[in-house]
Amino acid sequence: MRYRTRLAENQSKKFIKRRLTKGLFSSILIVIILATWTFSFIRFSTLESLIIGNFDIIGADQELIAKIEEAADQSLTGKILGIIPRANAYLFSADQVTAAVFEASPLIDSVSVYRRDGRTLTIVVKEKIPQALICPGLPDFSDDGSMFESTDGCYFADSSGQIFNLATSTDIRLNRYYLDTLSEASSSMTAIPLEIPVLKKSFGELQKFYDGAEESGLFVWAILIKEDGEYEMYIRENDISDGHFDLTVVYFNDSRSFGEQLSNLVSFLVKVKGPFEYLDIRYGSNVFYRKMP
Repeated sequence: MRYRTRLAENQSKKFIKRRLTKGLFSSILIVIILATWTFSFIRFSTLESLIIGNFDIIGADQELIAKIEEAADQSLTGKILGIIPRANAYLFSADQVTAAVFEASPLIDSVSVYRRDGRTLTIVVKEKIPQALICPGLPDFSDDGSMFESTDGCYFADSSGQIFNLATSTDIRLNRYYLDTLSEASSSMTAIPLEIPVLKKSFGELQKFYDGAEESGLFVWAILIKEDGEYEMYIRENDISDGHFDLTVVYFNDSRSFGEQLSNLVSFLVKVKGPFEYLDIRYGSNVFYRKMP
């Protein structure tokens, strides 16, 4: 009995030793395979033929193309984990390139990035289309109304109310807003885009109000954005071919729906004919007014 016990113990020890040896060998083999695979992958990922070296920019003018190329190239500089080039055509981050391109210019509205072939990255951009004119200061009514046609000193704004560029002459008639508080901001402005809280607060609703007024047959020249949710809309009531025009000021605010106030205004003008010095539509269906003498 004792002899068999010692034999079993020796066999058990040899079995454990062989299993440990086999396990160690397998572990070493796995490490070698992983190291070889990793080394090969790294060497493969750094091949010149797989590194993005060209950019095809679509939808931008020449000046903007240079900025986009610089931003995209910078976003692909460096290595992932200090090992893999960010410019690898199969491993690059499209989201990272997109974010860099957006940062390159406030004129860009949308960006699409994709790899066209081995080393060329195609970047399709869409530039912002001006949705409104934002003019600093207060309107001057001392001239013949030509100031309402000029873009001098004004800015282009996008659909969210963000100022993204200095205004240039345009054949498109844009909704025009005056903002007195913009005078100080614009005088010290060193960079665009510029976001004005009072402008962005209800810009979308203001645009609907402006467009709705014109669709109702009113000729709107501009809206003045004041403090504390108060506004003035300037409408022309007659032809200016002879150099004369009647300008009516419409007072409204954001204490009730812009749509409700516009509806009350249109209903009132159907019943009562002007010309008016002013119309006050801030008090529900009760429209206060003063006619011109």
